[in-house]
Amino acid sequence: MLPLGCNLFCGVMINGFKKQSPQIRLQRSILAGLPRLYGMIRLYVGLLFAAFAWGFAGLTVNGYASESTRTNGATGRWHNRDGAFDIYVEAGKLNAKIVALREPLTPDGRVKTDIHNPDASKRSRPIIGMVFMTGFTPASPGKWDHGTIYDPQSGKTYSCTMELEGADTLKVHGYILLSVIGRTEIWTRGDP
Repeated sequence: MLPLGCNLFCGVMINGFKKQSPQIRLQRSILAGLPRLYGMIRLYVGLLFAAFAWGFAGLTVNGYASESTRTNGATGRWHNRDGAFDIYVEAGKLNAKIVALREPLTPDGRVKTDIHNPDASKRSRPIIGMVFMTGFTPASPGKWDHGTIYDPQSGKTYSCTMELEGADTLKVHGYILLSVIGRTEIWTRGDP
């Protein structure tokens, strides 16, 4: 009986000559192909790294796209059934503030405030003028993610993505944990 692993590197001696079994020849041919496989893996990893670096640098197939170019598509005035919002760039990220409400006053005639905020010190601040969306970064042309959206009706903050659907339609998707579970609203560019 040959020692364990010997059949890979050793042959069987017959009449003073080393004779290899078909299994040994197959194992050696596999080992001979490993440097080529290693080279192909290095090439693939290099291409992946180059693609990542290209995307990280903000380059597109058509050429260089600056951060401001990638964020400006969503800036401006937007509205939905509840009010109007201004999306603006601050420190290279998109944020939004509430500029108008369909119903700006409470039933007793007072200005609506952030009464559901978990932070008691913020409950007296007016909803109009409040920054409620922050931190959006470009994910791809016409799409932004890694943002948050605050819902003043519930006092809760959600993860959020935005995506342009045409020049005047913005899909805003708020979610908890998984983006497939959440709520999507469609906003329209301009005043209501």
